[in-house]
Amino acid sequence: MDTEARSSGRWWAFGSGSTAGLAIALGILLAIGGAAFGIYYQLVKSVNHVEHTYRVLRSVDGVLGSLRDAETGQRGYLLTRDAAYLDPYRAAVEKIHAQFEQLDRLVSDDAPQRSSVAKLAQLSSEKIRELNATIQLSQAGKGNEALQRVRSGEGKALMDEARKITTDLRAAETRQLEQRRRLMMELRWLTGAVLGAVLLLGTAMIGGVLVANAHLRRQRDRLEREIAARKVAQIHLLESREQYRTTLSSIGDGVIATDALGRVTFMNRVAETLTGWTFPEAETRPIQESFRIVNEATRHTVANPVDRVLREGKVVGLANHTVLIAKDGSERPIDDSGAPIRNALDEVVGAVLVFRDISERKRFEEERQALLENEQRSRFEVEQSGRAKDEFLANLSHELRTPLNAIVGWTQLLKRGAASPDEQIRAIDTIDRNARLQAQLIADLLEMSAIVSGKLRVELKPIELGSIILAVVDSAMPNALARPVRLEKRIEPAELFVMADQVRMQQIVWNLLSNAFKFTPAGGLVTVELRRNGASAELVVSDTGQGISRSFLPSVFDRFRQEDSSLRRKHGGLGLGLAIVKQLVEAHGGTVTAASGGEGQGATFTVTVPLYEMAAGQLRSKSPSDAMANLPALHGLRVVVVDDDDDGRELLARILKESGCQVRTAASAVDGLEQIRTEVPDLLISDISMPGVDGYEFLSRVRGLDGGVARNLAAIALTGFARPEDSHQAELAGYAAHLSKPMDPDELLRVVAETAARSPPSAG
Repeated sequence: MDTEARSSGRWWAFGSGSTAGLAIALGILLAIGGAAFGIYYQLVKSVNHVEHTYRVLRSVDGVLGSLRDAETGQRGYLLTRDAAYLDPYRAAVEKIHAQFEQLDRLVSDDAPQRSSVAKLAQLSSEKIRELNATIQLSQAGKGNEALQRVRSGEGKALMDEARKITTDLRAAETRQLEQRRRLMMELRWLTGAVLGAVLLLGTAMIGGVLVANAHLRRQRDRLEREIAARKVAQIHLLESREQYRTTLSSIGDGVIATDALGRVTFMNRVAETLTGWTFPEAETRPIQESFRIVNEATRHTVANPVDRVLREGKVVGLANHTVLIAKDGSERPIDDSGAPIRNALDEVVGAVLVFRDISERKRFEEERQALLENEQRSRFEVEQSGRAKDEFLANLSHELRTPLNAIVGWTQLLKRGAASPDEQIRAIDTIDRNARLQAQLIADLLEMSAIVSGKLRVELKPIELGSIILAVVDSAMPNALARPVRLEKRIEPAELFVMADQVRMQQIVWNLLSNAFKFTPAGGLVTVELRRNGASAELVVSDTGQGISRSFLPSVFDRFRQEDSSLRRKHGGLGLGLAIVKQLVEAHGGTVTAASGGEGQGATFTVTVPLYEMAAGQLRSKSPSDAMANLPALHGLRVVVVDDDDDGRELLARILKESGCQVRTAASAVDGLEQIRTEVPDLLISDISMPGVDGYEFLSRVRGLDGGVARNLAAIALTGFARPEDSHQAELAGYAAHLSKPMDPDELLRVVAETAARSPPSAG
């Protein structure tokens, strides 16, 4: 103000000498003022035009960016089917409409640009329809069709056309921007020229006015530059803020910004979804209201990261074991971090909080931990299985060698003739008992092999369960007397029929009785009871033996498991008997359970199988004793025995001859063919595993003898192969029956008699 006063004083001093000079000076001042005002007005308009151009360019870029965001969300959803990618897509679609309204207003006075904007709006609508169509196809389960439409290039063509239009719009606006910038420069040049001319003309008259005018001109120029710079800075600031908000709105993490007092100033869509609060609801409120977090373990409230950021002014690291409680009360584990927002003076003016839902990660970590535990458990089970295998092999060696020791020892004594008659009888009984024991061990191993491999076969038919149990009990009586153990039977008088495999059911009863005999001391009691329980038959085998400990009771039916597997154990065996019982019972649709009061208190095994109601007149199965009683006589039956094992062949011929059969033997398939070709017998008994020609090929050659003389010859397979599939293969090869070694003489004679009874006598 002092400078202006001094300038004004000099002006008036200069004009006091001449009225004309004053008038001229006033005229010059007025002219300068008018020219300056006009130039300033034009300059301001130019600045506004420049700002308008930047706004148009920003709007055009915003439209194209929204289209890109929508297309990116569509592509992400089509590729991953993750619904999270639809959030930026929907946000972009919602934003495009407002962007076009703004763009229409900006180009309303420019007809060519307005036409281009209309075309761009039409292309945008078509592009959004195309994106929405592919998303709907994918949501309908037609992902391949959606991808095929993407690959068709329709969307790309629309985007290319949109880019072309936006390029043209930017080019037109850029040309206008350059024109307006040139106009600004021309106005500045004109201002300088006018003022220069005025100064030159009025230098002599109003030097002071020129000085003041020059000062005013510098002030005005500086002001104009500051205004223009501020306008440009404001444009950049608006662009930066828009980019900042767009970026934070489209990222996959939740973002909340606050002011210096911790009040919410921004919240993106992910944050809204996770907290259950909308931005309008949370705006200006303390962040603690919309962002509630507690400790996962203690449920105590966790200090909000924003409080610490505002207090300490530094970045806060990720929290551990934090749970976010949403507005509706739902909870989810999160990771969160906070950072300060600073102004140009490095003052903390707010904070930004970034957090994410880690439910999937925690679930993955839990699954990984579970897998680790399972792996450790499996490794432990494998180690246990390895130890059990080693124990089993050791027990197997022991159990197989023990009867062999008795057999070989007594055989050597008999061969030397050193045994008395009583010792000879004892030796024969010992050899027979141990041979049967070893055969049973082998049978159990084969049975368990069939069970483990899923090849266990049962042939179900109606049988009367009481007679089967009585037959097994009668056959087990000598074993009971040998211990000695009392054996009682309580069989319900009413006939109980079940659908069962007779041989397998005998095996179940025998295994349970053998187990009871093994663990019951001399003078003890074994009881077998059969009773009806509703629609089921119950077989109960109980003993007064050593019992089963509670810790081992759940494992009593596991294969290869024995309560005492040490070298000091009192009872031998492989631990297969009860495992076989369980599998056979379940194959009949039944159940088996074990109970015991503990060590020294005996054990009870209960087998339950469904009853079968016999129809009137339906045939009933006969017991083995009945079947043996009704067998036809074997006297005069002509039999050919083929076996490459001399001892086995001689024994078989001896048993058959004692029963009245006429027996011829052959040591090979070739010799057997000659025997049959010479005279066709009534029955053929052949080994399967023989050198040169096995039993299957041998029977095929027998059937093919000239004239078909042996086409209907009955044949029995006698072999060391005792698996169910071996029996089935023998049946397919044409054998009427299958017997496994070692053979039981009574069983052999029964099968021979049954086979001979079913076959017509040979004409040879």
